[in-house]
Amino acid sequence: MRFKPLASRIALTLLTLAGISACNPALNWREVRFDDRPEKLLLPCKPERAERQVSLGETATRLRLMGCEAEGMHFTWSRLDVPLDQPPGQVLKAWQQASLSALGADPALASRVRAWAVSGARADVSPVQLQAATDSGPQAQFFWWVLGAQAHQLAVYSSRKPPSAAVLQTLQEGMQLP
Repeated sequence: MRFKPLASRIALTLLTLAGISACNPALNWREVRFDDRPEKLLLPCKPERAERQVSLGETATRLRLMGCEAEGMHFTWSRLDVPLDQPPGQVLKAWQQASLSALGADPALASRVRAWAVSGARADVSPVQLQAATDSGPQAQFFWWVLGAQAHQLAVYSSRKPPSAAVLQTLQEGMQLP
């Protein structure tokens, strides 16, 4: 009989700790945006930002990137200015090839892109997604779309396991395009 109060205290302590940990999740979702644009996404951590010039064929263009790490995954949102002399669909295909190459994945995986719906994206260039993995372990879930004169990529990289369906759903539902 003397153990019941101790068991009750232990149970209460465990419930309290569980409640505290539920209030402090590893994925701390927050709204992010590029400074000069109205579109917003949710990322599970505070992103760092970078900008650089990249070459698309003979044309240089600006790439803006934000990214962060949470629960062993890297989350990135990139925006690329589409050069006036190149069709946006062609830019997305080149970006898909570059992303697979950077991951170390087979470039032939680009043929496995699947269409997906994203409200607000340009209708003349289908938004696509792709899950890619390498033989050595790194993997990524990519999403590409075009909005106005910018191509976008949302990516989740992991070396352990693919992102959960809940993480991917939160990313997709958190997109707010004008």
